[in-house]
This record gives sequence, structure tokens and C-alpha cells, in this order.
Amino acid sequence: MIFFRYGIESFQIQRDYKQQLKKLDSNVATSLQSFEVPETDWLELNNVLNNQSLFYSTKIITLNNLFAGKNSAVENGLINELKNGATLELPSTYLFINDCNLEMKYRAGKYQPVILGGDGRIRPLNKNQQELFLLLTPKAQLTKYYPKLKWPDMEKFLNQLIQEKDVELTPAAKKLLLELTGGNFWQIYHELNKLTNYLAGSDHKKAIDIEDINLLVNNTTKHLFEFIEAFCNQKLVQATKLIEELFNNEDNIASGLALLNRQILQFLDIKARLLAGQPSIEIEKSLNLPKSVSQKLINQASTLKIDNLVQLLNNLTKFNWSTKRGHGNETALFSLLTIAHAK
Repeated sequence: MIFFRYGIESFQIQRDYKQQLKKLDSNVATSLQSFEVPETDWLELNNVLNNQSLFYSTKIITLNNLFAGKNSAVENGLINELKNGATLELPSTYLFINDCNLEMKYRAGKYQPVILGGDGRIRPLNKNQQELFLLLTPKAQLTKYYPKLKWPDMEKFLNQLIQEKDVELTPAAKKLLLELTGGNFWQIYHELNKLTNYLAGSDHKKAIDIEDINLLVNNTTKHLFEFIEAFCNQKLVQATKLIEELFNNEDNIASGLALLNRQILQFLDIKARLLAGQPSIEIEKSLNLPKSVSQKLINQASTLKIDNLVQLLNNLTKFNWSTKRGHGNETALFSLLTIAHAK
């Protein structure tokens, strides 16, 4: 059985995947084998898929970043398995495919899957990947797409997490939490844990308010804006300090980098539209964000130079972040510090 989850909301993908794993028998779950596709040898994966184990009657296999992995041997092997093999149809085989770099874009008159690179740029699927996608989606017992959440959906999902944590936030506190974190639910989940513990230790507070959010929550959005501005203005000492603020938790490097890339691309888009003469009020409405956030984005974009934004984006593309994470987060952080001093 195949369970295929893809999109750019990696927190939701991992959350739903882990919740499904928890529903499996605990003895069965111990047989889980996970593969990062960019570094996977097809012969090893094929052996796991098709060899019968004396110890486990049920096989659970997870493939991460299948389409973004650029691993043609794995792609060809799975295409052949989907066409000719029976293993993936067995109820005793669980194949989880989680791809956080695959999204749907409207191209040539219809929505098509595209790969989101580490630099935030998109590229179409090659012929092999197109065939794999078309074979995979109808055969999967579950195929679910996780698009980028828009503001109303962010609020709904935040309310769901808050309910699960059994903690109360005022409406203003919820709005501020989303603004400070830039809608990064990896960070939001971490901040909710922190806020829950804070509330549990209070003798008089029943709900988290704005003052609590300002006191306890790391202002990721503000640091992103300030870092981009510092880099573009060649304030390298300030840029380095801001990097330390952005990546003070090594577990959040991957999501932080995704946010940084996304923010640079958003500034480039706004800047290009301003230069083309589009009225600010039209841009503001199209961003689908609270008015105060939209206005801040437009104002800052107007002061930045396109050449500097492109330079920062290009510097980020010099590194394969998925590979760096494979060798340890400290290496990735050191690389980012190096980028901050690029000219």
C-alpha cells in the first residue's frame, strides 16, 4: 500500500505521517526503514521492498524527497515496480512517500507538478518524473497535496494546534503569533510548547495574551527582514548577528532556510511589480496578508535593490542544503555564515 503526501507545508506532512504511524501496531512500527532519496542506492531499496524477512511479516518503508532527489535509478526502479511488480499492492507493505519540495503550479492551461528547489525557484518534472507521478497517484491508497497555507487557513490550523495543546490564546495573541513567526508552523509548534509550559507555571493567568507573546516568542519575521536588509546594504557584522538569532535552534535550520528563500523571492516579486508601475494598494490586496504586514513588505521592498536580492538568492543556491543537513546541521549553519560575507 502506498501513501503519498506532497507539498510545501512540511510541518503538516510530517505531522499527518507520524499520526498515521502511531495508529499502526507498535510491534509492526519497529520494522520501519527510512530512506533519503538523494542518497539512496536502488539495489538496497529494492532489496528491502522485495526480500521476505524472517522477523517481520509487515514492511514499512518511508521515502523522503522522491522527486526532488534527482535519483534516476530510484525513479526507474519504482516505475518498473509500479508497472510490473505486485509488492506495493500487498496489504503487508506500507510505502510512505513524503515530498516537501513538490507542488502544483498553473502552467500551460492546467495545474502541473513542479519541483521547488532549495533556492525557492521551480523547475518542471523531467520525462521520467512525469511518468512516475502519473503512475503513482492512481495507485496510492492515499494521495494528499499540502499547498502553502493562506492566512485564513493558517488561523484555522493554529486553532487546531491550540485545541490539541489545551491552552487558550486571546484572538490578538493568535494574530501576533502568526505575524512574528511568518506562519512557520515548525516554530509555532515549538512556541506553543513554550507558552503552554509558561501558562502552567502561572498561578493567575488563564489565557496567553499579547504581552506574553512579545515576552516569549522569537520574532522570526522581523529578523528575516532585518537580515535581508543588512546583507543588501553590506552591513555584514549585523547580518552575522541576525543569522545567529534566526538559527539559534539547529533543529530549525531547514525550515528557516525555506523561509529565507521564500522571503527573498517575495521581495523580488513585489519590487518587480513596483518598478512596473503597479499601484501599492493592488499589490497589498494580492498578498492576502493582514494590512499592516502587507504595507511593511511593500515599504521595505521599495528600499531594496533587485541586484542585491538576486545576489543573496544566488549565493544560497551555491549550496545543496539537503546534502548539508545529511552531514550535520552545524555544517549547514557554518555555510550560511560564509554566505553572509559573500560579495
